[in-house]
Amino acid sequence: MTTQETRHPGRLGTINRFLGTATRPAPPRRPRPLPVVRHTVVVGADDTPTAAIAVDHAAIEAELRGWPLSIVHAQPRGVPEADRDHGTALLRRLADRAHAGTDALSVASRLAVGPPVSCLLDRASAEDLLVVGAGHTRAGGLLTGATSDQVAARHRGPVLVVRMPGPPRGTSWAERPVVAGYDGSRWADRAVRFAVEEARWRGSELVVLWSLPAWMSQADARMRAARLSTATNQAGVRTRISRVAEDPRHRFVLESERAAAIVVGSRGVGGLTGLLLGSVSQALIHEARCPVFIVH
Repeated sequence: MTTQETRHPGRLGTINRFLGTATRPAPPRRPRPLPVVRHTVVVGADDTPTAAIAVDHAAIEAELRGWPLSIVHAQPRGVPEADRDHGTALLRRLADRAHAGTDALSVASRLAVGPPVSCLLDRASAEDLLVVGAGHTRAGGLLTGATSDQVAARHRGPVLVVRMPGPPRGTSWAERPVVAGYDGSRWADRAVRFAVEEARWRGSELVVLWSLPAWMSQADARMRAARLSTATNQAGVRTRISRVAEDPRHRFVLESERAAAIVVGSRGVGGLTGLLLGSVSQALIHEARCPVFIVH
């Protein structure tokens, strides 16, 4: 949604312009402000506990960014009227749940008809954050493993895959770091930039796990390491960079046990095009112990 601010001339300026009065000239016109673009956090939901957790995390992200939240529940065509009413009631409950944390959050809900993946992708633009739960539910639910995989692969913007309800009791999000993966690819560059903003919003430490492919030349590795160091030093957040020598998937899963969130690119160095995710991002969707951002 785009909001355009328009400044109207004051009464003095109007009189000067049309009646030629001898009063002081109107002040110079100010440059027209740029449009304020508000993106949206879109979350898919059904009537499972995992969906409620996904809505909780979506509400957190919407509040951090100052974006509106849109809750989408998809139903197949031709469902009985009772199921349609159940979907409407579900959306009302989830909207109330999102509002419970803050009254300032703008929440909208939509009952969509069609395949869950298509309904979610149609609702979210490339600039929107799309949130889905990771799990296995009954056929037609929004939280099946296949659904989260497809949404993470096909959405043009960032995707948040939610697996856990939140930090352990007695800790806050700010006490847990945001972990980003870096392998020198352009997707990893985007993931680090995204992670920097996420850490800044949360007030968290940023941990970057650095793993460059063995076939990369030493000159390229030094150049990319320097680029990463420069980017994080200018970030304005507490940052720690750690080199990963072992299988990065195993290290990421271990780090996820203490992280507020993990941020990885949708593909790595030499990543394939199409609907495939990289091996690390795909593994984290199914194995991470914390929410996972997939950045395209």
